[in-house]
Parts: sequence; C-alpha cells; structure tokens
Amino acid sequence: MDIIQHTNKTTWDHIVKSFEDYDVYYLNGYVEGFRLHGDGTPLLLYYKTDSLRGICVLMVRDISDAEFFEEIEPNTLYDAVTPYGYGGFI
Repeated sequence: MDIIQHTNKTTWDHIVKSFEDYDVYYLNGYVEGFRLHGDGTPLLLYYKTDSLRGICVLMVRDISDAEFFEEIEPNTLYDAVTPYGYGGFI
C-alpha cells in the first residue's frame, strides 16, 4: 500500500483519475479545503495488487490537539477519519 501525501497533488490526482468511476470528492483540491479548515492532514491510501486496486482518503489528526486530551504529548497519538459526506475505498 502506498501513502500519498496531500502535498503531492499531481500524483494524488493522477491516481484518483485512473479509476473509471472516480468521484471528485477524492481529488486533492476537495480534501485540501478540509485541511485548511483544520480537520486534519489528508492522506490518500493506494492499494494495488495484480488483480485489485483501491483508494481511500483519510484525514489524520493529532489527538493532542483536542482540548480534553491536553495531557497527551504532541506527535505521539493520532486518529484518522474520512472527510465529511463520504468514506471508504473505491
């Protein structure tokens, strides 16, 4: 499985557009808005074997940023969610 960083916009969108029925909600520009809003750092998971391919977008968030977890050291624990309105692999 490859993990594509949100800063690698060209590769991200090339992979998404390589799927026949891709959805615009998986494109880098869409999830960048969530990053700017403070919803986490977008990552594209790209899974590929000889007979199967899949992608999934995740927003990764540092748990120490949540007010009620202030005792957790920064950059140690994370959670991952999908952007609002959709989720899962295609």
